[in-house]
Amino acid sequence: MASLMVDAANGGVRLIVETHSALILLAIQALVAEGRLQSDRSRLHWFTRNGTGATQVASGSLEEAGAFGDWPEDFGDVEIDLQHRYLSAAESVRFAHANGR
Repeated sequence: MASLMVDAANGGVRLIVETHSALILLAIQALVAEGRLQSDRSRLHWFTRNGTGATQVASGSLEEAGAFGDWPEDFGDVEIDLQHRYLSAAESVRFAHANGR
């Protein structure tokens, strides 16, 4: 998916992509590091709510090597929590099947 988006962007298409996928972001970072997308052709935006409920937008760019400095504090937590839930549930199912339950 990231390669398709980069091909479109390199062909002059302006894209706005919304994702919660760390894999998409990592793929974009890899494509920048590989030289397939110029770092100045991408921009990342994070939307959060402050204590009063107002939306705040933080923005940043990828470096030439694809790195991004200040990821939101909780960005990886959601993925890690879901991976943990899945692995725990799958382990429980396998344990139950192995013990005839």
